[in-house]
Amino acid sequence: MLTKPIIVYHTKTQSTICYDGFCAAMLYWRVYGNEADYVPIMYHQSLPIEMFAGRDVVFVDFSFNVDTMDAINEVANSLIMFDHHAPKAPSFEGRAYANFGKAECASVMVHKHLYPDVPMPIMIELIDDADRNLNMHEDVLPFVIALSTEPSTFERWSHLLGELESPGLYSEFLVRGRLLQGYEDAKIDLLVKDSFPLKLCGIDGLAVNGNKFFAHRVATKLSEYSKTFGAVFYLRADGN
Repeated sequence: MLTKPIIVYHTKTQSTICYDGFCAAMLYWRVYGNEADYVPIMYHQSLPIEMFAGRDVVFVDFSFNVDTMDAINEVANSLIMFDHHAPKAPSFEGRAYANFGKAECASVMVHKHLYPDVPMPIMIELIDDADRNLNMHEDVLPFVIALSTEPSTFERWSHLLGELESPGLYSEFLVRGRLLQGYEDAKIDLLVKDSFPLKLCGIDGLAVNGNKFFAHRVATKLSEYSKTFGAVFYLRADGN
């Protein structure tokens, strides 16, 4: 009996996807469908090495430390990983299975790998912009807000990948995002007002007990006000 491939992808929490990790996994779902296993993983989690024995293994937008990845490579039938978290890259030097993106997120890397002759879809361009905090595209914020309202299923995201290539459907998608952006802006302003001074490593900044949905935008605003850093913290279900 053939063993299913296994796709390991980054997720933020048990219930909140990482757009880049989920999109990269979805691209593999378009290839394998239900003939592969898809495993979401958060940082600070671990997986038993035995689960990779004899399998074709893919890591997207996530990687363990080099010793663990080497151990997986030893037992797997094949291993390939696409990551863009640059501080890890030097430790993986010389590993044929390791692919690090210096100027692109995992979704872009996977799309180029799987569809080298297909132009990059606008959906992936915007996910790349948002994931790497570039803010180069004027539509990026309404886009990610609208995307947050979509069902987190590979099937739906696969449809969106094609749908958003239509200028008309893309415009409708952004209209929804811009309407919701006003609501989010109001909530973010309230969170910012609840911030308090915090000293970290001898540096004075601002912090707030916030939530995972607005964390990046709130922290950015706090750093603008403090001129140093902004911190947003919350307690996850796993105690971290």
